[in-house]
Amino acid sequence: MRVVLVLAAALLFLVSACAHMGDAGGAGGRQPQEFLPDGGPPIVNGFYEVGGECEHDSCPDVRADRAVELRDRPHPDGAIVGSTTRGEWVNWLSHHYRFRPIRGVVLRARETGNVRLQAGDVVYIVDTQTEYYADDVSPTAWFRGETFYYQLDEGEADYVRWEYLWHSPSAAQRAADEVAGAGAWFEVRRANGERGFARMDDFSCWWGRDDLCDPERIILPQSDCPGHDISWECQERRSSAEPNVASYSTPRPFRDCANCPSMVWIPGQAFAAGQYELTFAEWDACVAAGGCTGSTPYDEGWGRGNRPVIGVRWADAQAYVQWLSAHTGQRYRLLTTDEWVAAAFPGGRRQNYSWGNDAPVCDPGARNGAAHNACMPQRTMPVGTFQPNAYGLYDTIGNVGEWLQEPYEPGDGRHAIIGSSWASGLGTLGGRGGGWDTDFGADTGFRVARER
Repeated sequence: MRVVLVLAAALLFLVSACAHMGDAGGAGGRQPQEFLPDGGPPIVNGFYEVGGECEHDSCPDVRADRAVELRDRPHPDGAIVGSTTRGEWVNWLSHHYRFRPIRGVVLRARETGNVRLQAGDVVYIVDTQTEYYADDVSPTAWFRGETFYYQLDEGEADYVRWEYLWHSPSAAQRAADEVAGAGAWFEVRRANGERGFARMDDFSCWWGRDDLCDPERIILPQSDCPGHDISWECQERRSSAEPNVASYSTPRPFRDCANCPSMVWIPGQAFAAGQYELTFAEWDACVAAGGCTGSTPYDEGWGRGNRPVIGVRWADAQAYVQWLSAHTGQRYRLLTTDEWVAAAFPGGRRQNYSWGNDAPVCDPGARNGAAHNACMPQRTMPVGTFQPNAYGLYDTIGNVGEWLQEPYEPGDGRHAIIGSSWASGLGTLGGRGGGWDTDFGADTGFRVARER
């Protein structure tokens, strides 16, 4: 016999794996409870509530499918105590399922497990709704404080007459139940400590919805995205973030010598960063002085001068900063990842690009212009072609990837490269990768740092 049921096996698995029977508590506290007649189950505002905390990290983190309001109890009228951003990962703390019991009258005597029913007894379905068809799920029934599974097979399906189990409730009843908060709710906690309740369907990546997510992500704890992380999840989180509206003083670039790189002190930091990616002209000055003799970078026929130097290995970049330090008497080196992020994204990487979330274009006059693989011809551009960020730095997104001081990963053997290049697509702009000691290419250069 086919019976109309809701959430079927996935929901029953959720309840059994992550919840225990009881009253819904949580951030909003316990709500007034009453009992249905004829030995019926306890209800709160007309609903039977099942739920409980996830034990021993048994529930994975979940992702908000949109900006989700968090409430102090699992009810639409609960006070708003926080809000997620779209795509944000949160800790799943507990599960709560609110269901309006379905009343039934026993037609003939029956023994089910430890429960003995007589004709005329009143029982209630307490753990399933009426939306989806399922033949292989047995809802939980309540009889005078005892629960049992109501069998749906041919031999047992018709020993109780239900009010509407064989029929969907009216549209009016369904709408009223929705307004009253029927269905499944999650209690979640954000990385900033905010916690509250929201409907289960507002989230992805819980059991039964793994196909909506990267399988590797559902088992990892989610924290605030590092500035160099351009994973899909982090880009999604940043895409809905508010822009940084802070203003900064007008940059005051300086040089330690006539052929030295132009530098800018980064506000709140103890270092200055190159205003531009190092140019061929600056590299050639090092070669002429005998400081950069390890290799002869090729310009691919695109020109030298004020184009960023390319075709340099990590060791070549180290040779340059060592020569520059000796030449000026100052302490020059490459940037670290954290320093690069601090310099490239004034005020922190709140959004995906230094200018916001607008997709980059190839127009040098546009505030969101950048040299990337949509620009023709595909090659480096002279430094300073596009607009600077709020600190006065150019080409932190695109043009050439920039060697960094530290390894890509501890013990990995590669060196970090960041910022992306003229060859990078939209999904990789501003990201971080790695290169071996022998690696060099037409899309890789560097930017220097100077300590105080």
